[in-house]
Amino acid sequence: MRKIGQIVLGFSVLTFSACASLETQNASDKTQLNSPTDGLAAQELEIGECGMFFWTDTHPRTFILFQKQGSAEAKYYAGTTEINLTTNQNTNNMDDIAVFDISYNHPDYTVFNIKGSFSDILEGGRRITNARIKTKKAETWEEIQPVTGIYGCR
Repeated sequence: MRKIGQIVLGFSVLTFSACASLETQNASDKTQLNSPTDGLAAQELEIGECGMFFWTDTHPRTFILFQKQGSAEAKYYAGTTEINLTTNQNTNNMDDIAVFDISYNHPDYTVFNIKGSFSDILEGGRRITNARIKTKKAETWEEIQPVTGIYGCR
C-alpha cells in the first residue's frame, strides 16, 4: 500500500511540474505573439487632413510608407530605419485621380517611386490596390515590392 502511495505522489509531482512548464511556455508564446513588429511609428492626421498609408504584402505586415496629402515629404521604413523622402510632384487632391505614380528623391536611391490605383470607397477614405514601391540604389538591382494601402482622411 505504501508503494502505491509513493507512485501516486510521484505521479502528482510530475503532473504539477509539467503543468508549470506548460504555463511558462504559454506565457512566453503570448509574449512573442504580442511583441510589436518593426515599421514606421503610427502617423497622426489632424482634422481635415488626408494621407496614404502603405503596408507590406508579406506577413507579418509592416507599416512601410506614409505620404501626407499636400506635403512634399514622405516617411519610409527602410528595413531598420525610418528615412524621409521628398518629391517635387503635386500631392494635393491625390484621390481625384484613378492611378497615381509618385517619384521621390533621397541621396541613397537613384530610383524611388510608388504606383497604385484607387479602388473601393471606405468610410473616410479609399482602398489602394495594385500598389508597388520600386527602389534602386547605385550599382544594385532594381527592387519592386508589392504593398497594400489606404487613403484616409480625418
